[in-house]
Amino acid sequence: MNSAPAMTNPWFPSATPTAAARMSLFCFAHAGAGASTFRGWSRALAPAIDVFAVQLPGRENRLDDVPFSSMDEAADEIAVAMAPYLDRPFALFGHSMGAAIASELATRLAGAPVHLFVSSWPLPNLMRPRRLPHRATDAELLDAVCRYGGMPDALLRYPEFAQEVVRVLRADMTLLDTYRPSVVRPGCPVTVFGGADDPIVRAADLERWHACERLVAVRVFPGGHFYLRDAQRAVLDAIARQLSSTTADLQ
Repeated sequence: MNSAPAMTNPWFPSATPTAAARMSLFCFAHAGAGASTFRGWSRALAPAIDVFAVQLPGRENRLDDVPFSSMDEAADEIAVAMAPYLDRPFALFGHSMGAAIASELATRLAGAPVHLFVSSWPLPNLMRPRRLPHRATDAELLDAVCRYGGMPDALLRYPEFAQEVVRVLRADMTLLDTYRPSVVRPGCPVTVFGGADDPIVRAADLERWHACERLVAVRVFPGGHFYLRDAQRAVLDAIARQLSSTTADLQ
């Protein structure tokens, strides 16, 4: 695999594909967040797995790009960006909004992923709770993001930064509020993760994934909606074990 495109590709700013890896893991962050959410994952999962933390437009190194406000547009463009890197087995991981995107891609990509990891997101064709409606005021959006632990409120004391956060959040919430998932289930095996104390996507919501024929497991970790931060090591261990088993099955 040629590593040069990924190293300079704005979609995957920290990706460093290696010949030693047997699989790629594409990671999608929650609403308002960027690829830095997965900082450290590549080091933790190497050398068997190359991590492609996906950078959506409008955040971090892509601040000048217009963020997506439509799932169809997002999925179409992400699929094109991923295409050159799908020449070996790959898996998808998404947290919250990122899980919605990953689930959508799992039903669209010509080459099916070998595994889909869904974090803090209900079954795609269920009615979604409207937690952060795109019609909310700026103050309501910022308050919600801080209340659920998505961002330290100290960062939002800087007006220019807060304005950028609102711009991206509003687009992300529009994407989610207008998204109508297909009734088609992901065709690959699925593992579901969540936080035991998540006030947004509760354990009962995660259990509904048992309706998915390819479900492998539902794993609940200590913490809330952003349990990933405190339970990162346990989550990465679970991902590594599952993908190691998948790789063995492919041989």
